[in-house]
Amino acid sequence: MRSRFTRAFLPALALVFACAEASFAQGFGGARIADLTPTNLSSPMPYPPNGNPAVPVWTQRVSMPMASYLRVHARMDLGIGDSLVVRDSQGAEKWRYMGKGPVSQRNAGSADENALLPIPGLGEEFHTDTVFDDAITLELYAQSGGLGVQIHTIEHGFPWAVLRSVTSPETPCTLTPPFLDFECETQPARVANGNAVCGLASTGVFCSGTLISNQSHVLTANHCVSTQSGANTLNLWFRFQELCGTGTLRGTVVVPAPQTFVIGQPSGPGADYTVLRANGTPHTQFGFARLEARDPGANESLYIIGHPSGRPKEITYGPARGVIGFTGNTHFQHRADTEGGSSGSGVFSDVSHCIVGVHTNGGCTTSDPNSGNWASRMSQDFAAIQTAVPGVAVCGGSGSPARCDMNEVLPQSATNATSNSSSGFPWGGTTARRTLYAYGRSVLGFDKPVRFNAVEFRPNEGGTTSSAGSYDFALFVSTGRRGARNLDYTFDNNHGADKVKVFDGVLNVPAATLGASPNPFLLKVPFSVPFEWDPASGPLLLDIQYRSGVVATGSWDGSIANNEDIGRISLSGSANGAVANFPGGAGNPTQNFALAARLCLDCETVPDAYSTTEANSSSSFPWNAPNPMRVLYSYDGSVLGVTGRQRITRLGWRPDNGNAFGGATYDVRISLSTGVNPSNALNTNFAANHGADRVVVFDGVWTSPAAPASAAPQGFVHSIELQNAFEYNPALGPLVVDLQLRATSNTAATTFDGAFNTAEPIGRITNTADPNATTSSGSVQNFAFVLGVCGEPCPTLPPVADNAMLTGGGTGLPFNSATASRWQYMYGPTTLGTTQPIYIQHLRFRPDETATSIGPASFTCTIDLSTAATTPATMSSTFNTNHGANRARVFDGTFSVPFTTGLGDPRLFPVSVQLDTPFYYDPTAGPLLLDIRMLGLSGSSASFDTTFGVTPAPDDQRMGHTSDPNAAVANFSPQRNGLALSLCGVGCNALAVSYGTGCAGTNGTPINTTRGLPTIPNPNFGYRMMSGPASQTAALWMGISSLNLDLSGAGAAGCFLLNTLDIAAFSSATNASGEALIASPVPSDPLLDGLTVFVQWVAIDPGAPRSLPVVLSNGLRITLCF
Repeated sequence: MRSRFTRAFLPALALVFACAEASFAQGFGGARIADLTPTNLSSPMPYPPNGNPAVPVWTQRVSMPMASYLRVHARMDLGIGDSLVVRDSQGAEKWRYMGKGPVSQRNAGSADENALLPIPGLGEEFHTDTVFDDAITLELYAQSGGLGVQIHTIEHGFPWAVLRSVTSPETPCTLTPPFLDFECETQPARVANGNAVCGLASTGVFCSGTLISNQSHVLTANHCVSTQSGANTLNLWFRFQELCGTGTLRGTVVVPAPQTFVIGQPSGPGADYTVLRANGTPHTQFGFARLEARDPGANESLYIIGHPSGRPKEITYGPARGVIGFTGNTHFQHRADTEGGSSGSGVFSDVSHCIVGVHTNGGCTTSDPNSGNWASRMSQDFAAIQTAVPGVAVCGGSGSPARCDMNEVLPQSATNATSNSSSGFPWGGTTARRTLYAYGRSVLGFDKPVRFNAVEFRPNEGGTTSSAGSYDFALFVSTGRRGARNLDYTFDNNHGADKVKVFDGVLNVPAATLGASPNPFLLKVPFSVPFEWDPASGPLLLDIQYRSGVVATGSWDGSIANNEDIGRISLSGSANGAVANFPGGAGNPTQNFALAARLCLDCETVPDAYSTTEANSSSSFPWNAPNPMRVLYSYDGSVLGVTGRQRITRLGWRPDNGNAFGGATYDVRISLSTGVNPSNALNTNFAANHGADRVVVFDGVWTSPAAPASAAPQGFVHSIELQNAFEYNPALGPLVVDLQLRATSNTAATTFDGAFNTAEPIGRITNTADPNATTSSGSVQNFAFVLGVCGEPCPTLPPVADNAMLTGGGTGLPFNSATASRWQYMYGPTTLGTTQPIYIQHLRFRPDETATSIGPASFTCTIDLSTAATTPATMSSTFNTNHGANRARVFDGTFSVPFTTGLGDPRLFPVSVQLDTPFYYDPTAGPLLLDIRMLGLSGSSASFDTTFGVTPAPDDQRMGHTSDPNAAVANFSPQRNGLALSLCGVGCNALAVSYGTGCAGTNGTPINTTRGLPTIPNPNFGYRMMSGPASQTAALWMGISSLNLDLSGAGAAGCFLLNTLDIAAFSSATNASGEALIASPVPSDPLLDGLTVFVQWVAIDPGAPRSLPVVLSNGLRITLCF
């Protein structure tokens, strides 16, 4: 779900519907791959609001038989909260557009912001994104009503048979097209570079481009995209390629329009290149290539990966000719084969595997060996590109910005000191070796999940310099199945289900001056996709499959036998051998050693416009203020560089203009929420700006260490790990950051970078004297700090369930039935709302809108996950047929939910299970399959929220067996239905499992439950009784074992003592509702992990039907977890 209209306001009177003529922005040229057919298809204009917003007010089918893909071009104006949905021919949702068109936007905030202005014929030029089908359906959903949608042009791709065989007039140098399928290439560095190559598709014209930074910048030719208006209609097609020699498409991932035009040099008398910034973060999925500022030598081997004539991705090879030409000597000549559509492809050196040019022009002939094609010279273009994109990936560097200031060092003892040992495995050797390093939970500086996009290593002390080095290797990362000091010698037996290759290629390391203590982290391995590690799930594994190298230095810093939870095994002589031969010895011991490794956290800059540039202003409030104060900052969701729900775990700020940070200690409370007011129109009352989801994410004393000056912009060296994570969806409102500074020791001696009066949707209010003030002491300012935000994606399936309960109907299957059963739920890739991979560490579910409470309850089950081998539409009744090859048992046990009320908030998923092993899921590889074998239920559950009957129907399906958890074939046929499912969470599976039965009194049978779960730590945990006698003395009995002692002989007929009562009895009293609570904060003590106690409530009840006037509750088995 995306907003197309919230970033810019277009004057309404400038937009007039045209009925027949197509009118497109200029500035895009390349190979033609589609026809454009004028049409005139309109919704009602204006269209009214619908009493049932789940039913479309307008549906339009567009069909072009044999078309390879479809897009429609229109003018439209949607009302506030309305949406346009695009479905494929099977009814699966492909795109959803929400937001406010220019008329509705201009009218927002008026007395009736949903009213239509009486100005007919207005709208915004609009282009739907690519759907690979020959028929689509558009559906308009109306909550408020708007001016309407009018389609003026249908873009329909040439039939696949034509598209695959088409060739442009350009003459090849040596080959007859089509050229080699990219997937037939096996050389690792070429494959890694090719993954970053995409097609650029706009209004039926096609070029090629390449990702070149970890900010998702794309390099192409200027004659392909020369203006922002050209980028506005541009789709990027990644993985548009065929399986080697089969003619079968891999599965294209479309990055929707618009892209952002950054810099361009026009073709003709000068260079010919453009740099765009892609919508979203495709670099996290496809990696990026590097630029090299030199000309290739004569006869140097080159290769080009692109889309000749708009065909699926191909690779060609050829030499450089050593000829410089064109006006101003802006191009060099080469003989790698190309066609129209190859324009914009990076020209890679086969020596360095870096981009040395951008292919722009043909000119080869097979008859003249002195002829050649032409490429814009990176030796001439690089300086301007690097100025515009400071974080551009540089040959010999990591491709990441130079700083890694928001980081965690493993082991923690190596953060500011050199470790006690060193090793040459593998960076100090020249021959093949496979080495696996393991880092356990205790060596991380904190105990929450981390998401990181690079790992760094540093030379050991002792030398003064290191040479330039080059390393050819692959790196796999996962969460381990075994302890860090108890590794299996078979490498793959250690890896978890989230194993992923994050690097494969050649990494160049520049020469450096050494001698510091500790030395700097010199070798940075950038990841093609970020990795998420939850230390509670197992150790972090770094599996380095090292093929060869030119050594920079022979000794790299590491720790050995330091009583730390680290380990290493290794195999000499092979990069991908299966079994280790080091350290050797009886029983195949693990060496208690690991290299010092720094994890570069994957964070966003907010506003994202300042990712690589300094903002125009700065402020001291509150971090450099000598007195207490309260400052509230607000950031509109549109200035974040991410979409979808995020789980924020860390915040950072950066000193202004690269200044040093002096270090300081703060007593501060930080609250986050989803704002209810526009960021640049804040209320002067602090509380009035907060949403209902406000969370105190930090409350206490924080020491921020000093940091030296750097080139501007400075890194986010002033960063804080949050005590409580915050879940935030940019589509639902601004991010509010409320800073209540109570005291400061030392001032930071610098101001902090921020943007002021830039007309961006940001804002600030301040009270400069009182940290607990209710109102600001000044007016609202259009100012905000540049903020670093770290976290992880937290998607809800389907996306529509993220901000609304699904009212189609609930289900009790499988979590509201004590009958053993087996159920499979399948979610098509579009239900994830993103094409980016995700690491699933928790699954969360929620009761439906009819439930008022759930719990206490405990569920015993197994859960398997896989990338499905079928689709929701073809789901088989045979369970195993639906599973893919990566099937994994991710949970086997019991999880609990305490008594919970306040349901109906779509952000509340009270039923949460931490997986035994995290699971890596790539939505581009197929649907997600959830296979639950329900084995037992104790306590009180509820009906669960599902997509059944929801319109438009998400792409999901379920089937099951209602009475056999081990069934091979379902007796409940596949049905269009899916549980509302959240793929993130926090905490381990602490247990509060009910057993035994209580005895009734005047208010029924007392219920033994808890406030929260006994996770370590949980300062809010407590023991709770419900349905006890009103206003009576009560007690909580606690023992180390369960019991089932009949108390009838003591006068308590029908009552049973359910624990040994050998720990304690805690006195309490019930309130007028018969409830009692004993607070029992769980401290942060890992030694309590696994501790189990048994508890039962007893209360005086004068009206109880027994001679001894008491009532007893059921028992609870309490198990703490860390």
